[in-house]
Parts: sequence; structure tokens; C-alpha cells
Amino acid sequence: FAFPIESKLETDKRIGVLIVNWSLKELFEVTQLHKATVGTLGYLTDLFVLRQDGLAISAPVKMQSILFQKNFAQEQLKAATRLLEKREGYLTESLEGTASLIGYSYSKGYRDFPSLGWGVLVAQDAETVFAPVARLRFIIFTLGTFMAVLVTGISIFFSRRMTNPILQMTSLAKQVAQGKLEGKIEYRSSDEMGLLGHSFNQMIQDLRLQREQLVGKHYFESIIRSMIDTLIVTDLDGTIHMVNEAACQLLEYRKEELIGQPLNSILQDQPEALANLSPGSKRNLKPTAENIYISKSGKKIPVSFSSAVLHSEAGDIQGIVCVARDITEQKVLEDKIIQSSKMVAVGQLAAGVAHELNNPLSVILGFSQLVAQQVKPEDAFYTPLKLVEKEAIRCRKLVQDLL
Repeated sequence: FAFPIESKLETDKRIGVLIVNWSLKELFEVTQLHKATVGTLGYLTDLFVLRQDGLAISAPVKMQSILFQKNFAQEQLKAATRLLEKREGYLTESLEGTASLIGYSYSKGYRDFPSLGWGVLVAQDAETVFAPVARLRFIIFTLGTFMAVLVTGISIFFSRRMTNPILQMTSLAKQVAQGKLEGKIEYRSSDEMGLLGHSFNQMIQDLRLQREQLVGKHYFESIIRSMIDTLIVTDLDGTIHMVNEAACQLLEYRKEELIGQPLNSILQDQPEALANLSPGSKRNLKPTAENIYISKSGKKIPVSFSSAVLHSEAGDIQGIVCVARDITEQKVLEDKIIQSSKMVAVGQLAAGVAHELNNPLSVILGFSQLVAQQVKPEDAFYTPLKLVEKEAIRCRKLVQDLL
């Protein structure tokens, strides 16, 4: 290693060279073993040290002939190529005609020593390394096949015992799906199938009671009154026919004031279901979208709005059902999040600028102080130098305050 010796006062002047020699014997004794290294798992391991251009400068004794002769990078060895790119890792490829698991890493230097750019390859025979994996794969495949056959046999056995009672319930289940809730399952056993039959009959009874409740007008109106979201029903022309209490409170109208009014008098954008109204329209809700309600006082209220086509039992289109939820607080929160993101960006920008200014200020301050030490107070430019030093110190404090 050769290190230039520079003058302290005249930085562009070199006054000598320091030469240091380092013996590589100890390093090569580690890598050039008389027999292949045995790894922690018992695998044969070969170690190669490569120069920064990929040339082998250390190898096991059995491969001494390749020293300073073979360039792994020029021979397109992937591990050597990635090593020259300052990468670390491992891969499987052919090394000297043998499929090997190769790990590669490079020297990063030590403290202020920058590194010589050397790298190392550690190779192990791939077949030997992955032999336990192959054995494990075979064991897993064998056990999986055995378990699959066993589970299949057990499933067939129990399914035959359960099929007949379940088929008896299937016919009644189809009737229930069609709305016929008068059937009943006759069961005599007290096992799991008997309990299932009892539960099925109880379910039919509960469904019958629920349908009777839903048909009741009082129960239907109670649900509408309890809704937190606004509910508005219009006819085919968009005239309001029904509203719930939540809609009246949000829009600041009485129910009598809203009924009979056009929907577009309180809604900024026309609902999609009303715009695309046709005999083939589906009764499913349209995808939720944002819209604006206009209250009696003229206040604009952002809402999450959905609409659906209302059909009669005969399938005729009767009108539009509109459901909306006030998202004012959500909008305020979104605005706060956006503003917060902007402030974070401004803070990051200010910190970056302050950091970038601090480096040149340190250089200005350092050189001004160095030059001032070499100048006498009576010199003409001594005062300007001290002024530069003073202002640089002031600028550095401003940068620190900004940080």
C-alpha cells in the first residue's frame, strides 16, 4: 500500500510517500487448506477469493492450477458477476462442471480502510446439500397420499349414513325456498339427524312468524323510523312520495313539505337509477357514489348516496328508492389529513434544504478560520475574513434553528 504524505500548510504539495507491505500468507492459509473444508452441516465446502475483476487469487489445494489463470466473471459465472456488482446472496449453478450451491459476498472495508474490492465464493455440492430436502419431499408426498386415501374412505362411509335423511330434507328445503312454509319434517330418532330435523322445523316456524311480522304495516314503519340513514322514495317522474325522519332532520324540512316535491330540488345530481330507468332495470342498489343534498336553508350536505329501482310483486316498476348517509365529518377529516400531509411535506423540504446548506457553510467557516490564523490583524483583508467568519456562524445558527 502506498500513501501520499501532503504538506499541512500547502495542500497541493506532496512531500513524501509512506509504503506499507502486508503479507497475505495468513489469509491464504485459511482458504488454501490441504483438504476440503467440512461445513457445520457436514457438507464438503470449497472457498475461492476473487480479485475485483473476477480473477481467482486463492483456491483450495485441489484447484491450485486455476490460481491467477481463471477469471470466473469472464466465464459468465453468475455468482462472480453479481459479486462484481457488489451484491450478496446465493444461487445454484454449475462450477467446474459440478452443480453447486454457491454463496457470494464482497469486502466492504473496515473503518476508514476502503477495501480492495475482493470477494469470496463458497461452493457446496448441490446434490449433497439438497439431499435432506429430497428425502423430506418424499416423506411428505407419501404421508399426504396415505392421509388422502384414509380421509376419502372415511368420508364415503359416513356420507352413506347421512345421505338418505338429508335427501328427505332437500324436498322440503326447496318448498321453503319458494316461500311455502307449511311443511314439516317427521323424525323419530334422537341422534344428530333427529336434532337436525327438529332445528329445521323450528327454522320454518321462525320464518313463518318473521314473514307475518314483516308484512305488518306497523312493523315496516317502525323500521323506517329507526333508520339512521335518510330514505326517500319517488315515483317514475322523480316526485317524492315518502321520506323518513332522518331525511327530514338532515334537510330541515317537515315531511309534508318534502312529499310532492321533485327530487332534484334537494339533490344536486340526478340518481343513476332514475337516469337509466327502463322496464328491464334491476332492483339491486346502484354502486354507492357521493352526492350533495341541499337543505331548506341552502346548506350543501355531502352524502354517500345509493339508489335502486322499486318493483311491485308483478314485476312492474313503481319508482326509485334512495338511501343516503351524511359524510360531512368524513369530508372534514379528509381535508385535515390532506393538510397534514402538506405540512409534513413542507417540513421535510425545510429539513432537506437546511441540511444541504449546512455542508457548504461548514466549509466556508472552516476555511475562513484557517486563513485568518495565517493573517496578521494589521493586514488589509484580516477584517473581511473575520466578517466572513462572523456571518457564516450566524448563517449556521439560522440553519440549526430551521432544523
